[in-house]
Amino acid sequence: MRPPVTIDLAAPEGNVFALVGKACASLEEAGQPVQAKALREWFRTVPPLGGVSYDDVRRMVEQYCDVTWLNEHPPREAQLE
Repeated sequence: MRPPVTIDLAAPEGNVFALVGKACASLEEAGQPVQAKALREWFRTVPPLGGVSYDDVRRMVEQYCDVTWLNEHPPREAQLE
C-alpha cells in the first residue's frame, strides 16, 4: 500500500531533492524501508546533468506514494487554451 504524502510545489519541498526526501521519509514512517531505499537508490543513479526530467522524478515518487500535489500549475497545453 502506498503511503499518502502531500507535497507543495510552490514551497522549498518542491525542490527535486526535497521531494524525494519527503517521499522516502513517508515510506519509512509507513514501515516500508525497503521501498524507501529503492526510491533513494533510483534517485542516486540519475545523471546529474540530464537524462531524467522533473516530471520523471514526480512519476517515480507517485509509484511509491499516494501523492497530493499542492500549487500545481496546469500543463502548458492547458494554459494555451
